[in-house]
Amino acid sequence: MNAVAVTGASGLIGTALRGVLAARGVPVRALVRSRERACAVGDTETVVVGCVSDPRAVSEACADSGAIVHLARSTHRIEDICRFDYPAMYAVLAAANTNAAELHFPSSQAVFGNADGYPPPVLDDGTPPNPCTAYGAMKAAFEWTAKATCRIPPVVYRLPVVVPARLSDGAPWLRHLLAGGFCHLDVARRTVNLMPLDERFQHGGLSFVHVEDVVATIAANLFREPARGTVAMLADPEYLTFRELADVYADAARCLGYTVRTMWAVPGGGPCTVERMFRFDTTTATARLGFTSEAGRARLFGKLTDWFAAAAGAPHPP
Repeated sequence: MNAVAVTGASGLIGTALRGVLAARGVPVRALVRSRERACAVGDTETVVVGCVSDPRAVSEACADSGAIVHLARSTHRIEDICRFDYPAMYAVLAAANTNAAELHFPSSQAVFGNADGYPPPVLDDGTPPNPCTAYGAMKAAFEWTAKATCRIPPVVYRLPVVVPARLSDGAPWLRHLLAGGFCHLDVARRTVNLMPLDERFQHGGLSFVHVEDVVATIAANLFREPARGTVAMLADPEYLTFRELADVYADAARCLGYTVRTMWAVPGGGPCTVERMFRFDTTTATARLGFTSEAGRARLFGKLTDWFAAAAGAPHPP
């Protein structure tokens, strides 16, 4: 069976993908950036420690692989993007062509830039990229370069906010987006104050996808010729407002005996200074990649409720 090389194998998507591939008996070659992260992927057949911008480390990790899933990235800071992500573009594409491997590249909604208002427009996969950040520009450049240079047409998965199986496993920015930006919990006083920190939270919302659905789609399309050359958005069909998420926390808090106070207005009228998210039509992902997000809204609400119960000190369910 052909091996699959995974860069960023110890991250959110990488960890979930390794589990799916292992269950299917697919050999995995993992690239991680530190020995500590190598310990986290110790059950993987081959583990290479090195930076994704190092062609030698990437070449070793991808050797004899039939497919490469490029998940590794640095930060949103332009200096890190220039130091790590752009050199990684050369290293990963060279490894794909050297091994005649198909490339699977999770990109980002950031290639579309910033929505201009609420509610945001609905974009489909025919919408041209229009990035407004260094991170979005890097993702768009990788898409374009991969399509132009890969011997085997790559598969590009554009991702919105990726929700982990447990919110507690998410990065700090994700917990802020899904809770901290508008849900303020005081365990000592057993109160919850629902108040948006800025205009984005007051009026906006988010497009999302569950990590389970992302890795299921990637795994299903490895070594699948009809998927090659596809660029598609993987997103749940429902766009959720932050006010809807706040209502989830309000219901959970009342069930736990908390006092809920809601003031859905920005303190001092502070403006929004961050990107606002679009909504997405995922027809292409469904038709060409078999992407599905069954009961995505209900699953997200369940994850938020579980996280809140744990944070509020409620006993875990049996």
